[in-house]
Amino acid sequence: MNIESNSQNLEAMVTSTGSLGLERRSYDRLYWNWRGAPVRDVDHLVSGLSRMASIAEHEGRTRTVFRGLFTKSAYKDLEMRHKDLPEGTEAEVSLKIDSTWREDPYWLIVLGTNAPTRQAVMSSRDFTQELSYRVIPNYAQSEDDKISIKKSLDSMLRRGYVVHSQIEDSMAESLLGLWSGAFEWTESGIHDLQQRLQAQRNLPPHLRQVWFTGVEHDGKFVTAATAERIDFRRERNPIMLVENTEWFTDPQYRKKGLMSGAVTNLNSQILNDLGPEAVIYAECNWMTRAFGVGRSAGMIMPETFPWNSTAQVLRQNVAVGDGLEPSGLRDFVFMYLPRKEIFRSYRGKEVSEVVRKTK
Repeated sequence: MNIESNSQNLEAMVTSTGSLGLERRSYDRLYWNWRGAPVRDVDHLVSGLSRMASIAEHEGRTRTVFRGLFTKSAYKDLEMRHKDLPEGTEAEVSLKIDSTWREDPYWLIVLGTNAPTRQAVMSSRDFTQELSYRVIPNYAQSEDDKISIKKSLDSMLRRGYVVHSQIEDSMAESLLGLWSGAFEWTESGIHDLQQRLQAQRNLPPHLRQVWFTGVEHDGKFVTAATAERIDFRRERNPIMLVENTEWFTDPQYRKKGLMSGAVTNLNSQILNDLGPEAVIYAECNWMTRAFGVGRSAGMIMPETFPWNSTAQVLRQNVAVGDGLEPSGLRDFVFMYLPRKEIFRSYRGKEVSEVVRKTK
């Protein structure tokens, strides 16, 4: 099987979602975003995964990641065929994606394979047990528990913060100060993001690909997050996956609700442009318990089913400069914004008002 590879060297680019096809990415990863229609033929996929494993071994890569959409029957078949996958391959994420277009649901599946040198801090079973009481019970059970995106923004504005959706020239240096140490962003990467944000302002909202929220205080960004989109094919309309990422707050400004406010603001911008069909997700650093921010923005872990044992954790995926020991690669809890939370907490009128108040 031929795995189509992108000709552009994406390791030199700042990207979270990547592009469709096979990519060489940072931290010795070989990444495959499925380019075709949802997987129905598991034999075809197994052949491709074997080929990817061979490429990774030849190049000395220590992690491979496959991401694609599956029909329910194909996903069950994949679980049954686990022994035919490259050694060490695990289904790290499984997310059921429902549609408002009366199509059958699909499953977003992330398969990860790590070399023995990339060992997670816990086994999949231990992660599942830990997350079962740390993350899963978060989902608001009543109207009184729901988040208020408008109150979140108004709270920041009342305290003298300014919330931005663009990166002005005068603010670029402070953003670099936030992201360079934690995520290894460079001046050119900040400039590229700045240009992308400005260029797409003239595009129809449904064609936009990247979003940004920066919280300013005393003339500098003290909190920031960004989001990036990738589309996966399906029979009717593509599934729009949007990763809400690069969450960071200046240590002097933590525990003020700024990161949660930035994430809800970013979600609002995305939903204002793409509507409720957008699948917004985040990969939350386990070491910093970043899933708490996800929870406060209405995100939850995907539901698991009796016929799978997915931990919903990307294992030893990338390194983050979070200041914690031991330093190095981190495990990331996968969370997403469920549609029922969108319709309950991110209603159209409130979303529009939040976007209007964002500079």
